[in-house]
Amino acid sequence: MRSLNWERRDLIAEIRPDLWHYLTPAATIETQALQAAALLQIPAQELRVLGRIQFLVSDEVRELLSQLPFLVRQLPTTTANEEEWGAERIRGAIHWGRTIGVRQATGIPHLYVTAPARRAYQTPENELLVLVLDAVVLLGRRTGWHRSESGDVGTLISKRVAAAERWLQMRALLEVQRRPMTGTKLARIRSGRHRRRYKAALDAHERYQSLAEQLDRASIRESVETYGLISRDDPTLFELICTFRVIDSLEQLGWKLSRLGLFEGSLRLKGLKGSEQLELLYQTTPSDLQRDSAYRSVLLSHGIPHRTLRPDLIIRHTSRGENRWLLIEAKGGKRPVEESARAATFDLLAYRAAFTRILEGQLGPFGLGIAWGADLLATPAAGMMLCTPETVPSALARFFAGAS
Repeated sequence: MRSLNWERRDLIAEIRPDLWHYLTPAATIETQALQAAALLQIPAQELRVLGRIQFLVSDEVRELLSQLPFLVRQLPTTTANEEEWGAERIRGAIHWGRTIGVRQATGIPHLYVTAPARRAYQTPENELLVLVLDAVVLLGRRTGWHRSESGDVGTLISKRVAAAERWLQMRALLEVQRRPMTGTKLARIRSGRHRRRYKAALDAHERYQSLAEQLDRASIRESVETYGLISRDDPTLFELICTFRVIDSLEQLGWKLSRLGLFEGSLRLKGLKGSEQLELLYQTTPSDLQRDSAYRSVLLSHGIPHRTLRPDLIIRHTSRGENRWLLIEAKGGKRPVEESARAATFDLLAYRAAFTRILEGQLGPFGLGIAWGADLLATPAAGMMLCTPETVPSALARFFAGAS
């Protein structure tokens, strides 16, 4: 056996094209979002956070911020009339009807009411600009990265939030009242004489809508494939690699498999091979194992809260009416293959002790440890096997052979 370098970028590139290949095609966007969240082991609501991050680092926001020095020098204006009362200085035409009424009400004979015109920045174009800049600041703060100094993405978001905050302090933009951006206003901006100048703002707003406001299928996929994978830790990335290898290996061994789909909140698939059946469970422990867990029983008898022991993958193989189990633990990262193999063995021994009531008497191995590396061939010993990703097919073949 030999160790391999752990290159996150290469591993993410390997995982990305497989993400949707193994999942059940979802009829609804919400179901697809839940499946992706389960696969990445993140709360479903965090997918919206991924969308926000993607908006903040998007090319559209970059282009808008780069255009602002030019844009703010040519902000479109409109004319606003404000009623003004005065006895000494008169600006604009006198509104005599209003003046006479105010004089009678106040008893001041020399009071005049005028409505002088002034330049104002309350235009649809400027309302759109302020809305997008506000969104950059608000979403940047919600991600918690608006003051980040670490990591490429964190630093980029921090800089863009700071730039948006700075531009929003301009006197002209401070005068713009926050009003809803309606479809009518957007149509007016797109067809108006300032449409070219505000193209960057329109593009950024469209990106904001698809990534941060709406639940869009394409946006969810893009968020998961980019920042979803990047934000996962090394163990999760290796667990995904091993999951896909196990599924591929089962197909190589002649199993007809369904896609990974949500059932009772967890991802699982089913397989058939003649009269045999199997169920593959991802990051969940079925009730059969939980109910007979010695770990759970000991803690509950002492009134101690417990967490369910959860192997990375579980295969339930049914043949001739009998169930056999294979608990799979994946260990990778920046360490020698020997260390990963030892860590997997340690966890498998813990599972055997916890689930001894259901595993005892089982023919063949019950546990499989997959270590990051190469050339480690599975050799059953004490009910367990160890392998590396490329030798998973032979390890699974040994497991199924143990049923005969």
